[in-house]
Amino acid sequence: METLTVKNGTTSANAQSVKNVVLVHGAFADGSGYRGLYEVLTQKGYQVTVVQNPLTSLEDDAAAVKLALDRQDGPAILAGHSWGGAVITESGNHPNVAALVYIAAFQPDNGESAL
Repeated sequence: METLTVKNGTTSANAQSVKNVVLVHGAFADGSGYRGLYEVLTQKGYQVTVVQNPLTSLEDDAAAVKLALDRQDGPAILAGHSWGGAVITESGNHPNVAALVYIAAFQPDNGESAL
């Protein structure tokens, strides 16, 4: 089940008009697991970025996501699977983030450990 958290006054309708999607993989995986989703979303007209997390620490993974968000040409939906949920929580305060999507993912509060 997916949970959509809309932030910064963005309504569900506005979040649906966002054309950038940033995908964050979980631990014990890499970005190639998103290939099918990447293809479906790009065929529907979305600009999709798959972040390749270094998986060295939460801070390093969040830094990789923030670099990807810096390169977006507008607001983005940030989605994370498994460990990626903790990563998107950590980097979800970036100004380009319109919404967070947790895909069977950890969903910690700010400052809370994924453990």
